[in-house]
Amino acid sequence: MNLPAKMMGAFVGFFAGSLVLLLLFYFIQFTMELFEIRRARIAVPVKLFVLPLITAFVGFKVGPTLSVVVQDYLGDSGPLTRFLFAAPIFWAVVVLGYVQVFEPFGRWISEDEWILVAKIILFPIGVLWAGALFFMKFVFRE
Repeated sequence: MNLPAKMMGAFVGFFAGSLVLLLLFYFIQFTMELFEIRRARIAVPVKLFVLPLITAFVGFKVGPTLSVVVQDYLGDSGPLTRFLFAAPIFWAVVVLGYVQVFEPFGRWISEDEWILVAKIILFPIGVLWAGALFFMKFVFRE
């Protein structure tokens, strides 16, 4: 029994299920703004809120297989490739942690401020990947 791989699979599954719920919420918000609906009562099935738990269970079951696939894909890669995959995740966690702990926008964060946080997360990641692509393509030619 490979417990660390199963736990990592459960974490990834829970994160994926939560992300699906978040995307669904923003899709509904976008649709309401698009059709200028100010107040609406939407009946959401309660089963939908257990989606992160279901995906966590599925991730727990397929965790060892997922671990093998990732090891096969990244096993022979160098430290630069691993850095380019790990650095954006680390940066996003640091920025979100900073926003939650130090509350730079005050106690309640508005939608515009969340968009600013997303820009703060995504812009350095884009610069990092564009710079890495530039160096791999033009500087370190084979």
